[in-house]
Amino acid sequence: MKLTCNRDNLIEGINIVQRAVASKSTNPVLEGIYIDVTEEMVLSGNDTELGITCEVPAIIEEIGSLVVSSKTFGDIVRKLPDTFVSLETDDTGKMIIIKSGSSKSMLRLIPAESFPKVNPIDSTNSIEVKSSTLIDMIKQTSFAAAIGDARPNLKGVYLEKIPGMLNMVAVDGYRLAFKYIEHQGNESIGALIPPRTLNELSRIISRSDETINILCNDTSIMFCNERVKIISKLIRENFIDYKNTIPKDFNTKAAVSTAELLSAVERASLIILDDKRSSLIFNIDEEGIFISSTSDFGQTAEKVNAQVSGSPLTIAFTPKNMIDCLRAVEAENIIFSFTIDRGPAIIRNDGVEDDFTCLIMPVKVNNR
Repeated sequence: MKLTCNRDNLIEGINIVQRAVASKSTNPVLEGIYIDVTEEMVLSGNDTELGITCEVPAIIEEIGSLVVSSKTFGDIVRKLPDTFVSLETDDTGKMIIIKSGSSKSMLRLIPAESFPKVNPIDSTNSIEVKSSTLIDMIKQTSFAAAIGDARPNLKGVYLEKIPGMLNMVAVDGYRLAFKYIEHQGNESIGALIPPRTLNELSRIISRSDETINILCNDTSIMFCNERVKIISKLIRENFIDYKNTIPKDFNTKAAVSTAELLSAVERASLIILDDKRSSLIFNIDEEGIFISSTSDFGQTAEKVNAQVSGSPLTIAFTPKNMIDCLRAVEAENIIFSFTIDRGPAIIRNDGVEDDFTCLIMPVKVNNR
């Protein structure tokens, strides 16, 4: 193998595929980057759950393939002094020679035979979404996926394509986040995706009008543009019937500024170090929303101006659930809707673009 490429392009490719490289593994090959050079240079990382490939423009003199330590190779390339980099294998085929300007390094290769190739999905079940739209959908839902010892079918983000709509939803038993966009076509997709996959995707793609193709089969999903392919295993569980968990009738509603409410919640949360012992108390009446909290460190109280309709209500929430949901809102104002003091509360955009819904379950009032 022998080629020349731009250092910055190579660094970008390494940074992208390293997101799928295992940091520690009993199989050393999973800690490596697979470099495949044919008509083009393609870098790959694969920890067997998530695989990423990235094409890097190069002037190719000799084809070949190899696996090199991801960390060491990346560290060396990032420190190279010149704009251009030369990569070639030595005469033994066991070392890669890295040259740039006056710098020359030789790095021992990892046997490539057992590297799990990242195979693109070949499926007619595909859709297209703008990258900026996809980033927004991920930001507004992935935070609500369950972690730890939760039920397996709550540990993913559900991507659902139905005629005219593309939905993304996550639930952890205490909160639900739902985002939809209008999407033409009659394709039907239902995929439960690991949150890590979507979060890595949102870090790789740019916030632009670039088209991201999504292809899916029974076991895997692929997100790709012209240079990058991200292939992930799906969570093989049936997602819950989330639509029936969202209430339609409310006794109390409050129209409020998102930023003002978030700031007040964050201030009230500063004295709470243990969500299990203290919570945020919301007293809602025609004068506005009164937020208070009490803990071993002290107490705080604050009024947030809001247009309230319906019955007065006292309800409590854990700080983290409330903050996460409010940070996911993109609208300037929200409609905060309540059923009863022990029932779910709903946050929606206040305006025409009612495309985001966040459900939060209250907790027992338990301030000390």
